[in-house]
Amino acid sequence: MRIFIFAIFYVLMRLAHHIPFITQMIKDTARLLAKSPSAL
Repeated sequence: MRIFIFAIFYVLMRLAHHIPFITQMIKDTARLLAKSPSAL
């Protein structure tokens, strides 16, 4: 399951170079995961 999540993040990171909105979404998600590691 964790590999699946990693794959999604990898694709998003690749797209982030072209889509600033995704970059912001990743930052927000990372902030949420930092607050609650149990989210995974």
